[in-house]
Amino acid sequence: MIPVYIVTGFIGSGKSTFINEQIQHRKKLGGTALISAEEGSVELIKKPLQLDADTLSAISPTNPSSYDTIASEIANYIERVNPKEIWIEWNGMLGFHQLETLLYSEKLSHLLQIEKVLYICTDQFVSTILPGLGNDVASQLYSADCIITETPTHHALLRTYNGEAKIVTQPSPEKVEQLCRNSTWGLIPNLLVIGITTYILLVTAFRHDIPYSIHHCLLLLRVSSSKQFRSSY
Repeated sequence: MIPVYIVTGFIGSGKSTFINEQIQHRKKLGGTALISAEEGSVELIKKPLQLDADTLSAISPTNPSSYDTIASEIANYIERVNPKEIWIEWNGMLGFHQLETLLYSEKLSHLLQIEKVLYICTDQFVSTILPGLGNDVASQLYSADCIITETPTHHALLRTYNGEAKIVTQPSPEKVEQLCRNSTWGLIPNLLVIGITTYILLVTAFRHDIPYSIHHCLLLLRVSSSKQFRSSY
């Protein structure tokens, strides 16, 4: 599946500049496809597939006909370009659920995998504009894996919107690349423990005088796994 990096944020926050910097740093211009739902003042370094914001705003998760044509357009673009990765510049006034509906549609879900969602914001936007905007704009902030700011001034306020995201101030391209990297090495010890625990539970279940039900085994495994993951944080 093709990894997808989504850059969100209000218009004028610097999304296009940010994407250009990342592509130049990563040296993957030839293998990178760009999709844009925004019309900012800065042009992207590579011609994107330009999506119409008005059409996107009409997307409804319960109405496949509202996004079927757009999904086909993206699928055809992917087939033509055959990219190694995709960067999406999402419109600052649209709900994030509309983008998810599109990417998880029948025509795209088997092609794409969301790797990271990065939200870019200026201090002025956070202090004066964000509080007065509706749920669609806030949903982009809620869904971010990483929030990129100008200064640390409003980090506390941003955490009230999204307490799980990493918040960084003017990161270098190298730092962003590190944030975008999904390392699995940290999961290996946990997976080993889960595997061993599963084996012990199964052996216990089959040797016990009163066999455990499958539901009971799964319940014990879930509790054990949960404790292990919590202890790792």
